[in-house]
Amino acid sequence: MSVSLPAIAKLGASVGVNQNADSMRNLDFGLPQIEFSRAVCARYEHDLHVAIAGGEVDHVRNLLPICITCSWHFRNLHTLTTVALWGAIYSRHDAIVHILLDETTAGGAPKLNLVDPTWGDSSLLAAAKFGNAAIVGALLQKGADVTQTDRMGYTALMNAAKNGSDSMVLVMLAHCGDSAMTVVNFCDNDIGSSPLILASWRGHVSTADILLRNGARVDQANKMGKSPLIFATSRGQTAVVQLLLKHGANVNLFDNEGKSALLLAAEYGYQDVMAALIEAEGGCNINQSDKTGNTALMFAAENGDLGSVVDLVKATANVKQVDKQGRSALYFAAANGHLHVIRYLLHAGAEVNQQSEYENTILMVATQAATMLFETVFTLVQAGARVNDRNSLGWSALTYAISQGNKSTVKFLVEDHDATIQAADIAEAENHAEVRLYLQQIKLKKKSSAKKIVSERLQKISGRTSRKSTSVKRVDQVSIEQNNDVRSQTWRGKSFLRLSVIPKCTQRIVNRPPSGSGPSGRGDFSRDSSSSGISNHDLSTTASPDSTKLREPVSFLKKIPVVPFLSGRTAIRVM
Repeated sequence: MSVSLPAIAKLGASVGVNQNADSMRNLDFGLPQIEFSRAVCARYEHDLHVAIAGGEVDHVRNLLPICITCSWHFRNLHTLTTVALWGAIYSRHDAIVHILLDETTAGGAPKLNLVDPTWGDSSLLAAAKFGNAAIVGALLQKGADVTQTDRMGYTALMNAAKNGSDSMVLVMLAHCGDSAMTVVNFCDNDIGSSPLILASWRGHVSTADILLRNGARVDQANKMGKSPLIFATSRGQTAVVQLLLKHGANVNLFDNEGKSALLLAAEYGYQDVMAALIEAEGGCNINQSDKTGNTALMFAAENGDLGSVVDLVKATANVKQVDKQGRSALYFAAANGHLHVIRYLLHAGAEVNQQSEYENTILMVATQAATMLFETVFTLVQAGARVNDRNSLGWSALTYAISQGNKSTVKFLVEDHDATIQAADIAEAENHAEVRLYLQQIKLKKKSSAKKIVSERLQKISGRTSRKSTSVKRVDQVSIEQNNDVRSQTWRGKSFLRLSVIPKCTQRIVNRPPSGSGPSGRGDFSRDSSSSGISNHDLSTTASPDSTKLREPVSFLKKIPVVPFLSGRTAIRVM
C-alpha cells in the first residue's frame, strides 16, 4: 500500500528533527501499512534539494526528517546528507550547512571526505572554493581532511590562497598545527604549483604575506621552473614583487625557457616591476639572456618602452649585445619603427652597421618594416649607416624601400646618398607605378649624364691630340729646314758636325771613304790627313781653303734624318 505525499509530509512533521536513529528505525518499521517507494523518496529528495538551493531554511527543516526516513529504508542515508551538504555549500547558504552538520548527526553524519563525482570536490574543497572561513572551520572540526585534493591536485589551502581568502588560510593553518609547514608548501600533481605561487600569480599581497610568515619557501618553483617571483612578474603584480624581494627572493632565477623575472618584465612592458627588480638587493643580472639570446634591453627596445630602455642603459646594459641571430636592441627598435628608442640607443653607442643573420643591416630592417617611417631611415643614414650594403639575397636598403613602394625613402637614398640601382631593384618596382616611373626617369638621367661625361672626355682627348699634332708639324718643319741647310753646306769652313752627337755605330760609316775613289781606288779620301784635310779621328778639324767641295759626305748625309734635341742642337738619328 502506498501513501500520498501529504500523508508523508504529515508523518515527517510528527517525527520532528530531534529523533534519533532508533526512533526513525522504529518509525520506519512500525508503519507496515505504508509502502515506501523509490519514486516517493526521490520526489522528497528533489524537494529537499530545491529548498536547499533556494535557501528555504524552514522548508529544509520539515523535509529533512522525511528524507532521512526514506534514506534509512533504502540504506543511502550518508549519500543523501552528503549530497545535501554539497548543495548547501555550493549555494553558499551557511545556515543550511550548519543544519545539515548538526541535525543529521543522530541519523547519520555526512561523509565529509566523499568526493562529488560531478566537480570532484569534497565538502572541505567545496567550502574553500565557495564558502567562508566559518564553514571551513566547522568542517575541519568534524574531521575533514585538509590534505585532500581535487581533480587539479589543489588542496583546500591552495584554493583559499588562489581566491585570496586570508581568514580561511589562517583557519586552515591554525588547524594544521605542526603539519602547517608541509601543508603550506604542498604542490599539486599537475604542474607543481604551491599556495604561494597561486597567491602571487593572482596578486593577493596579504595572503602571500601570511604564507611567507608561516614558512612558505619564497623561491619554490613549479615543474616549469617558475618561481613565485616569476609568476608575480609575468602578471605585473608590483606589490607582490616588492613583498617577495623583501623576503629575499632570488631575482636572477630563470625558468625552463631561460627567462628571468627581469626578462619577463621587459617583454611584457611592466616598467614599475622592472625598476623594482633592477634596484633589488644582491644585484640583478642586467645582461642575462634567454635561450635565444634575447636580453631585457632587446625586449624593451622592441616594445618601444623608452623609460625601461633608459633605466636598463643606466644600469650598464650592453647596447651592442646581440642574440643568436645577430640582432641587437637597435635592430628590434628599427624593425618596429620606434624612433625615440633608436635615437637614444645611437646616442648610447649602438652599432648602426651591425649585420644580423643573412647579412641584413639595421637600415635594411628599417626600410622593410611595416611601420617604416622616413625619419627612421634618415636618422640611421645620418648616423653612418651604409646605403649600398647588400645581404645574402642581393637586396639592399633601396630594394626593400622599393618593395614597400615608399617613394620618399627611395628618392632620399638615390638622390641624396647615391644608392646604386640594380636590375633586381627595378624588378621590385613592378607593383608600384609611381616608384617605377621615378626609377625610369633616374635611369634615363644617368644615361644622359654618362654620355655627357664621355663626350667631355673625348673633347679633352681630341684637344690634346690637336695641340700635339701642331707641335709635331712645327718640329718636322724645323727638321726639314735644318736638313736642307746640311745639304747645302760645304766643307770649306768649320765643320757643322760634332763627333759627340754621332752614335758610335755611325762613326765608322762617316769616317770610311766611299769605295772606288781616291788614289788607291777607294775614292778621294786618303788615310793621310794632309791629302784630305779631314782627320780619321776628328771630323771637327778645319778644312784647307783650297780644298774642293766634299760631295760624297754630303750625299751620304742626305740619307740621315735630322731632329732637334730639347737643347736646340741638331742631332743625327740613325734609321
